[in-house]
Amino acid sequence: MTPLKKTARIAGLWYLMLALGPFYLLYVPSQTIVRNDAAATSALIISHEKLFRFGLLAETLGAVVFIGLALALYRLFEDVDRHRARQMVGLVLVSAALILVGVVFNAAALIVFRGGDALAAFDQHTREAIGMLLSSCHAGSGTGCCSTASAGSCLP
Repeated sequence: MTPLKKTARIAGLWYLMLALGPFYLLYVPSQTIVRNDAAATSALIISHEKLFRFGLLAETLGAVVFIGLALALYRLFEDVDRHRARQMVGLVLVSAALILVGVVFNAAALIVFRGGDALAAFDQHTREAIGMLLSSCHAGSGTGCCSTASAGSCLP
């Protein structure tokens, strides 16, 4: 097998690992987020906490896989156009960083929904509102910025 073919197969393997995406992009939010209802969202996240945590882990792994894919594609395309390959890696790194910022927002929402001693000064409704705000920040960062950076990495 030629080195180019081996590199292409490795990149294909990284692409296959991106199949984890629908779990944390579609399934977890559909089971844990109720649009414009902080109390229901709080109750769902607390009752499905393990699913929510698996979603956070899957999203983190998705960002790592995305970076691995970019590096594999860089090795594949560096002989074609090194400048464009570097651009692609740069955009993917920005996108992955934004994905991880979204994970931090979701983790913070979980901490707020669970309450605890540090949040004892806030009543339940205030914690629900803050948690919903944090969860909305996650959705905003993932939908707008990361999609733009990902789309930019596909441009010729």
